[in-house]
Amino acid sequence: MLNLEYITDLNEFLQEKEKFLKSFIGRKLNESWIVWDLEDNEWFKDCPVVLVFDDIQLIFCTNKLEELSVTEGTINFENKPIIDWAEFDLEWRKDAIPELGNCVGLTLENIYVLEYEFSTTIIESKEQPNLEGSTKGEWLLNGLEFKFIDGFISLFNALDENGISSKKEDTSDLRRYQVT
Repeated sequence: MLNLEYITDLNEFLQEKEKFLKSFIGRKLNESWIVWDLEDNEWFKDCPVVLVFDDIQLIFCTNKLEELSVTEGTINFENKPIIDWAEFDLEWRKDAIPELGNCVGLTLENIYVLEYEFSTTIIESKEQPNLEGSTKGEWLLNGLEFKFIDGFISLFNALDENGISSKKEDTSDLRRYQVT
């Protein structure tokens, strides 16, 4: 389908993508595109989410727990999406997710890069019983937030698939870095 290049490190992501992301600030969102699974009649969350600003395609996709791909593209939405790891009956759908469609026509004010603290707790350890009950956290690159005039979209890693929300989460396990 696409040759997506994933990044796992926040600093590398900011170094490679901040200028690109900043170029969208002040532009209007013209349309959004997602891949639809025709057999299950639902959003196919493993394929990219595309936001189109002034005919420039911002392609967003997550993978595994911490991999994030953000790039510019030239997808022809009339062509059927193809994935190389399985066969599905898929098509591109314009403004099919209400959270995205509600922001079409709005001007982008800010973009934030998200990190999520992924925590694990040791339940039992025969080798190191003194560690039982201890928790270890690691900050993982997680997604992007788009703040529009009168609107908001969060695109994020929903455990090895893309997630979309129109609600800003303010929790201790999320960190934001404003694109400047």
